[in-house]
Amino acid sequence: MTLTPGLRAANRAIGLAATAPLGEQVQALGAYIGKRFEYRKNVTTYDSTTEDFLKIGAGVCQDFAHLMLGLLRLRGIPCRYVSGYLHVERKEREPSQSHAWVELHSSTAGWVAFDPTHNRAVDERYVVVGHGRHYDDVPPNKGIYRGIAKETLKAEVVTEVVAPNTVATLREEIRQIDLPVFREVPARPPDRIVTSDADVSAQQQQ
Repeated sequence: MTLTPGLRAANRAIGLAATAPLGEQVQALGAYIGKRFEYRKNVTTYDSTTEDFLKIGAGVCQDFAHLMLGLLRLRGIPCRYVSGYLHVERKEREPSQSHAWVELHSSTAGWVAFDPTHNRAVDERYVVVGHGRHYDDVPPNKGIYRGIAKETLKAEVVTEVVAPNTVATLREEIRQIDLPVFREVPARPPDRIVTSDADVSAQQQQ
């Protein structure tokens, strides 16, 4: 992380000391980012910096996550980038959009997820794909190719809500599995599987 003048200025603009309780700091950071920046496509690229995002004042989820990480790290709060998908209710079955958010570490609660793009806590609609320091560690797709030919990549992920299992619906499922049974270690592989006492006696008399 580069401690740029723009990042330091944004940290000062939040108006909350780094010694404040962790929960209050996260809420203050989320409120500042949500009020100050606009979600807008095609104004930043995959290699845009946090300084670019601060100057433009708009960007996508990746930019929101990077700014949140920068502010958290500036305050000495352990955090990481999360890449995944966000389930959105639609009337038609459409591919879900890739998404990015952050996780910060609490000494009492462990890793806690937060979505700075929507300024809210993360719930069951979020599907985690990977964790990293930033976007470059866990992009939605990544690969290597050689040559001068042009390449394109298309991937679709469809998510759906699944009813959780409740205690009342749990049932123990037991089924019998037929396995070969030997009274003694056979000298050679048997011609057939022995499944009953009669078969065992017949095989011993051979």
